[in-house]
Amino acid sequence: MTNFLSSNGYIDFWHLVGMLGFLMFSSRWILQFIASKKAKSSVLTVDFWYVSAAGSLLLLLYFWFGQRDIIGILTNLFPLMLAFYNIYLFTRDRQP
Repeated sequence: MTNFLSSNGYIDFWHLVGMLGFLMFSSRWILQFIASKKAKSSVLTVDFWYVSAAGSLLLLLYFWFGQRDIIGILTNLFPLMLAFYNIYLFTRDRQP
């Protein structure tokens, strides 16, 4: 089993970045649930995409610099591009 604590027993910087990214990326489903519950219909708000982008970016940084893991990089690059595209569409459609 891999020990994710550093030699001094504390969580290192990159693991902290990875955990924060995971929590952010996962919390987007809570936002989606709350928005859908309010609307009484399935909806995705722009907040969903902002949290997706932030979580994906943090996870991408973790896998790139903390782990140097190509699978983790590719796994998080695609959702990041989708989130940015959806944010672009949302802002473009909202302009007067």
